[in-house]
Amino acid sequence: MKHFLFFFGGSLVSLFSCNSSNNVSAPHRVFIDRTAMDSSVKPGDNFYLYVNGGWLRKTEIPPTESELGSFLDLYNKTKGRLHFILDSLTKSSQPAGSIEQKVADFFGSGMDSALIDKRGPEPLKPYLMQIDAMKNPSDIMRFVASHRKMNA
Repeated sequence: MKHFLFFFGGSLVSLFSCNSSNNVSAPHRVFIDRTAMDSSVKPGDNFYLYVNGGWLRKTEIPPTESELGSFLDLYNKTKGRLHFILDSLTKSSQPAGSIEQKVADFFGSGMDSALIDKRGPEPLKPYLMQIDAMKNPSDIMRFVASHRKMNA
């Protein structure tokens, strides 16, 4: 118990001493982008427009997108980086049987649109035949369960 009080007391002293007026203050940081706000709107009338009105006025959503924002930026950057990594695997020779070779082959097969178009729905025919043969809810459950096991 004595050690706990010593630690707790020491923590309090260090906490309050960090906030003393003798310390040099850190530079002021702004965490809210006020340029995105619309101060002509009263916050009580429409808080969304008050906070985002400036951004909504000056931001154009590209015709290739249905929305715009930081999460979409993060998604697009991540997707681009993954595509770069996967594409670089397919452009160089990978050791046979390695994870890199398997990933490159899988990615390459999905990107080969000419082969996909040539094969058409042929790879799906066994599954479509199984679906067509279903007669009752039990058949559906067996089909779903077997495919969940395959993809687990």
